[in-house]
Amino acid sequence: MSRASPNKDKKKTNENDLFDILLCDKSNKSKFHEPACINGTFKHCFDYIKTLTEYYEEIPENKIITWSKWEKEIDGKTKRMVVTYKGTKSEIIK
Repeated sequence: MSRASPNKDKKKTNENDLFDILLCDKSNKSKFHEPACINGTFKHCFDYIKTLTEYYEEIPENKIITWSKWEKEIDGKTKRMVVTYKGTKSEIIK
């Protein structure tokens, strides 16, 4: 397995793209990533924070960025919905 090397000229912004950024390339034209990468047990795929920090290093820390993510619990109720946030790069990575 080799570490994924996404094109840095075009930043990925969709949460589905995280797999391409964080995990090794799929082997043998496989439809899925290796279980060791997904589970964080492969030595090249375990430091997700470091990988994201390096991938987005050219974004200034004080720049306010907008992103969306799925939330399960909203106002004490369990339901799935997309929530939009604003914050710094470190807040997104966290």
